[in-house]
This record gives sequence, structure tokens and C-alpha cells, in this order.
Amino acid sequence: MATLDTPTPGPAPVPATVADDPRPRRPRRATPVVGKALGYTLMIVAAAAILLPFFWMVVSSLKTNNQVFTVPIQCSRTPSSGRTTWTSGNART
Repeated sequence: MATLDTPTPGPAPVPATVADDPRPRRPRRATPVVGKALGYTLMIVAAAAILLPFFWMVVSSLKTNNQVFTVPIQCSRTPSSGRTTWTSGNART
């Protein structure tokens, strides 16, 4: 019985340098960079929106009732406001 001898292809030749590479180089686009920046910006905004209520809760817990419900919102920058809340005994559970 006769067999057909077909040559098996060997591995593709590797170019010695980048200049010898026959494939054209595609220019890099800025789209992935812009997409990543937009993605990170969106995640930062979402994280701020999620953490804002917790921050508001902690800040409000250190104020008296009158300070919490004043309009416009006032920031209490003194550390004594937290001590006043704990020592006044007006905290109801």
C-alpha cells in the first residue's frame, strides 16, 4: 500500500528585530485611556454617593437637635459638641 508523504509545516519564523517584522503596526489609540479614566471617575462618584449618608450620620450624631435641624446647615468644628451630646442626657433610644 502506498502512503502519501505530506510535509508537516514547521513553526513560523520569528523576526530577528522589530524592523524585520512584516506586519504593520497599529497606532495606539487614546480610547482605552479615556475609558479607564471615565470608569474610575464614575466609581469615585458612586463611592462618594454611597459613603455620604454614613458621613452625615456620624456628623449629625455629634450635634444637638437644634444644630441638626437648622437651615442653612452649620458645621460644628468644636470637639466639645460631641461631649455635650453625651453628657446632656437628651439622647433617646
